[in-house]
This record gives sequence, C-alpha cells and structure tokens, in this order.
Amino acid sequence: KMYDDKDIVYNAASLKEKKDEYDIDVNIPLININSDLVNKYNDNTQKVFADQVNRAMKNEDSTEPIVCSISYTAYINNNILSVAIMENYKSGKLPQRLIVQTYNYNLDTGEEVTINDVMASRGVDSTSVNKKINSTIKTLAEDDNTIADSGYNVYKRDISSDIYDVKNVKTFMQGPDGELYIIYPYGNTANTSEIDVIKI
Repeated sequence: KMYDDKDIVYNAASLKEKKDEYDIDVNIPLININSDLVNKYNDNTQKVFADQVNRAMKNEDSTEPIVCSISYTAYINNNILSVAIMENYKSGKLPQRLIVQTYNYNLDTGEEVTINDVMASRGVDSTSVNKKINSTIKTLAEDDNTIADSGYNVYKRDISSDIYDVKNVKTFMQGPDGELYIIYPYGNTANTSEIDVIKI
C-alpha cells in the first residue's frame, strides 16, 4: 500500500455541488497500491475523470449547465482486484455520455489481468463466450431496429464489428461473486449513454 490507513481502493476525491454553470456529484477512486502499473491506472483516472470535472467547473455558458456524476465499484476475487469507474456527462445540447473505465490487477503477481486470464480461471473458452456475446448483441440490435422503425432515435450497433470478438475485449470486470461482466460502453468514443453489459 501507499497509505497504510486507507483501503486498497478508496474515495480520493468527492464533490457534490450545484450551480448555474454545473451540477456535479462525483466520487473518484484511487487504487492504494505502490506499483508502476497502478500508478498508470491512477494517472489514467486523473486524465479521464478528474480533468473532466475540472472542465465542467470552468464552464462559462451558464445557460447550458454541465451535468457530471462519477461513481465506482471495486471487488476482489481470487486475489484479482477489479475496479470499474462510471461517469455520466451531459454538456449543453449534446447527448448524454456514459463513460466506463475498468482496471483488473493481480494482487499476487502485480500484473494486469486480461480477459483471457479470467476466462481460463473460470474454465470457459473463447468460442462459448463469443457465442454468448454475438447472441446478445444480435438480439439488442434487432430490438433497436424495431424501436427505430417506430420513429425513435436509437444507437445503432454494428453487429459485424470486431469489438464483439472476445479477443478484443478491454472493458470487463469480475463482480462480487466472481461473475465475469463484459462491458461495451459506447459513450467512451461517441456521444451516447448506450451501454451493453454481458454476464458470462
């Protein structure tokens, strides 16, 4: 640990404030492990989330307040630490964005944990996982097409995209009982709050 009196993951920055320019409710974690890899995780959290809060607080267009909320969750399973940080961000007339970042860290080896590591520990193979992903995404895409046909704007999933191949999964975590969640946070790269979470 870097700080003996703190938990492995603790709330390093908390702010709840509402003004004409912004409405902020954030809790930003820090991973309390002294390693170069974890330092990179914490630096990324600063860059992706804390800096976003600072930008929101400098909003000069009070007619279009920025709404920003950040929360996180963390679990340890078989000495693997999983951390997920989620941000809802709404700026002006742009659509709301839902941004998710996950970190998976082996407390024994000090190494990053990959999706393949988790699948191997659970005794599942990529073929069965890909089948579950493709089936779920195909159903969601069909549902979206039905909604779009009714005249509503929906986020369109490209079911042929290689992001849905498990070998390309980067955003995932283990839950409180060791269950594996594969996460597709489309708001990480687009102005959308659409997200798919697939439990394996």
